[in-house]
Amino acid sequence: MIHTLACTPLLLLSLLGGQALAGGSQIDLTRRTGEIALADWPVCNFFIIDAKGGFSLATWQSGLWWWEENDAVYGPVEGAGTHTILVAGRVMSGEMTVEFEETGADLRRAQKVYYKRCHAAQEPPLSHQAPRR
Repeated sequence: MIHTLACTPLLLLSLLGGQALAGGSQIDLTRRTGEIALADWPVCNFFIIDAKGGFSLATWQSGLWWWEENDAVYGPVEGAGTHTILVAGRVMSGEMTVEFEETGADLRRAQKVYYKRCHAAQEPPLSHQAPRR
């Protein structure tokens, strides 16, 4: 039986030794800024982060190469452009560089873009669709 260790922010902090991450950015590991809401790695390098100000549409650029839905996100998740974030997951945890093409999106927009990019032949599951009017 294989056991996985959920990586907590304090464990990440100890692993990083409190050092700044690549590019000199400092990520506050005491403040979770989001959670990966939609992802299908390694099939698709595009994913959605559920953040306080709405949904962020992200494309993986470099760094941590494994993530999945429900992984915790620390670091900047608002503002378009390239950002370094830290992802803490059940399988792997570490630093990742992402390109945010849009932040603050509503659920319907985030789902539409995600399914178009990652599952073009498939509609969003009914449990994830916003009510039709």
